[in-house]
Amino acid sequence: MTTLCLIPMFGLVGLAVDLGWMEFIKKSAQTAADAAPMASLLQFQSTLYSTDFTCGVNGVICQPPTGCSTITTGYLRISG
Repeated sequence: MTTLCLIPMFGLVGLAVDLGWMEFIKKSAQTAADAAPMASLLQFQSTLYSTDFTCGVNGVICQPPTGCSTITTGYLRISG
């Protein structure tokens, strides 16, 4: 009975691993696709206007910086 239950269980574990890997690859590809327009914007700004760009000026829209939280676990303090 145990052997018969292991076959579908290993199949479901394999499916979960495959789906997780596909999600990881999808997010990696999306990150690369998001980096390309930002690099072209930086190049455009540096050649046309100045060496840096200002958010909210000339149609440049920036995401606010994401803050890192401080996690305290037991005696170990992890600061990001």
